[in-house]
Amino acid sequence: MPRITEATVAAHRVAQLTRLMDAAHEIAEEGGAEAVTLASVAQRAGLARSSMYGYFASRDDLIVAVCEDAVVTWCDTIVRSMTAEADPERQLRSYVEAQLAAAADTRHESAMLLLRSGVSAEGLERIKAAHAPLRAALLDTLVRMRLAEPQRAAAFVQAAVTAAYEQIRSGSTPTAVIHDTFRFVAAGLRDLDRAS
Repeated sequence: MPRITEATVAAHRVAQLTRLMDAAHEIAEEGGAEAVTLASVAQRAGLARSSMYGYFASRDDLIVAVCEDAVVTWCDTIVRSMTAEADPERQLRSYVEAQLAAAADTRHESAMLLLRSGVSAEGLERIKAAHAPLRAALLDTLVRMRLAEPQRAAAFVQAAVTAAYEQIRSGSTPTAVIHDTFRFVAAGLRDLDRAS
């Protein structure tokens, strides 16, 4: 039985899982998604490959866990920044700014690289589900802005943010893109019908 390096078995497992996630991110950043395998992650984390199966059943399971963990952390950060604001328009600004700041976050970017490499349908559903708190926060903000069709407005906002994210990834100046995206979104929402 392997020796634990933390005070409890549960704490040891969390620490090992963190090492494995960190190793997967590092490998993806250095060598791309294809370089992330159970063997390469185990080696980077200093574990035997057979130990990996105690954490992940397959490469897909590893990739999904890494992506899911990054999405949960990212969504939590954005939702916290939104809820720190009382005014819905300021919440919307926080939503845009915090999402686009992720374009410069290497951990988020490595997770997205892994996601784009392909995961199982079940894994993709887990990752989509991890976005639920963020979608709910945006929808709540848009309802508070009294938009007649908040679901449709949310789709428009996210489409603008996605396009801006790709501009930043392609080398555009982040501060300018963030500023322009918020102005674009705010102006578009002002022109939508309001609920009575």
